[in-house]
Amino acid sequence: MASAAGRRVAVDWHQVGRPNHDETDTGRYQQGLTASLAARAQPGDDIWALVAWPGAVDAVGPGIGHAGIGHREAGRNGRNVRRMLMTLRPDVAVFAHIAPPGLPVPFALVMHDALFATHPEWVGPDERERTVVRSTRTVARAQFVIAVSEVTRIDVLSVLDLRPERVVVIPPAPSLAFAPEPAAGARIAARYGLDRYCVAIGDTGARGNLAHVAEAAGQLGDRRLVMVSPQRPPRGRQDIPGIRFLGPLGDADRADLFAAAQLAVAVSFYDGCGLGALEALACGTPLIVSDRGALREVVGEAALVIPPSVNAIAEGLRALEDPAVADRLRAAGPLRAASYSSTRLGSAAWEAIRSAVSAGR
Repeated sequence: MASAAGRRVAVDWHQVGRPNHDETDTGRYQQGLTASLAARAQPGDDIWALVAWPGAVDAVGPGIGHAGIGHREAGRNGRNVRRMLMTLRPDVAVFAHIAPPGLPVPFALVMHDALFATHPEWVGPDERERTVVRSTRTVARAQFVIAVSEVTRIDVLSVLDLRPERVVVIPPAPSLAFAPEPAAGARIAARYGLDRYCVAIGDTGARGNLAHVAEAAGQLGDRRLVMVSPQRPPRGRQDIPGIRFLGPLGDADRADLFAAAQLAVAVSFYDGCGLGALEALACGTPLIVSDRGALREVVGEAALVIPPSVNAIAEGLRALEDPAVADRLRAAGPLRAASYSSTRLGSAAWEAIRSAVSAGR
């Protein structure tokens, strides 16, 4: 246990470092949360990552311990995670979306959306354990629930039987790797042969709306503008014509890709977190986002906000051909992203954890 003056916190990393998978917003949020807790820890506090994959070990930063390595089933849903927690005895364990049953310690739950109830057709194979019944049972056992945006908080409260005071909004923060970088262009040109390109942010399923992005880019008739994605190609179906998939990318390569881009688009049909949009803003990339989910909430006035239709996306792309518009957004992005800092994330998380631990004693 941590000292009497401190608190021990364990954070679920089951979506970090998974073989043959892109790093998701869920996994990157958990990483950022862990690092921010460690950076804002007080004497006696103790932070641990519940590592499920060997590939995640190198991502464990200063001031963070890692508790064992196991495959997904053993590392998260099976007996291994319970054994880890019985050994660590944290004051709080923080899980993403769903926690394993029979946990021997108090836990909090991070929620990125309520798509399991509102749009189950958008929930991928790795998330189908999220159902209304199971999510209701899980949140009933949680000490508190973290919503990654105000939009997510509203959605979660609308579908689950939760008292509003049990849901706290703790937005994400881009890692320090994401910042304007003049030298990024040379590295991207050498690595990928890219010069003039747009980064398409979003998953490769229907929710990500990448097909509309590719179609809108085709309307421009600008053969020099290449559409690229930091994701790996879609699994189990053909590529999306008109988009070059470069992933999976670590933070350094992903930050270079944003920093050297002419612009970026995040026009999914729903995004409850907006972490990819924040990363683009932090790099000073002129950005277009859809008016869905939390994207408008995240970008404020620092991006163009449009409907996620083909014609609207095309009009947004044309608008950013105006140097004055692009330069305004390039300057506004880092300022907006700075309000979503690691300090803010860590301070809010510690406040919620200490309040919950005190209330439970």
